Amino acid sequence: MDLRQCRVFVELAREKSFTKAARRLNVAQSAVSISLRNLEKDLGLRLINRKVKMISLTAEGEIFLRHAQRLLANVDTAKAEMEELRGLNLGEVRIGIPPMMSSYYFPQVIREFTRNFPHLQLSVYGDGAAKIQQMIVSGKIDLG
Repeated sequence: MDLRQCRVFVELAREKSFTKAARRLNVAQSAVSISLRNLEKDLGLRLINRKVKMISLTAEGEIFLRHAQRLLANVDTAKAEMEELRGLNLGEVRIGIPPMMSSYYFPQVIREFTRNFPHLQLSVYGDGAAKIQQMIVSGKIDLG
């Protein structure tokens, strides 16, 4: 079982038609059929009730659909987070910290940050909580 098969299955369940699913996925109808057949073979279960024009999910198909949707959502979330991290290769992160925290807690955080993101510049602004909040609202710092 692979992600492509899961995507095909989810689209097939949504469209309830091999033709419509193929159209939405920009693939040939035979590719949808083959993908489903291989998925069912891998799982050892029938996921779809095939009728003349319309398809419906078997009980096993309904259960697998929930898992496939969650799996694909998790993959999409992971990809988005990785894209965000890839965007953290260059630039500056501006942080506001109250003075007591900056001297006691923050040195280790700074070390870890610079070790994990060596190409990012970290700017630290020390001030009171109210001033830090104003700086966040005005866009002068990113975090506080």
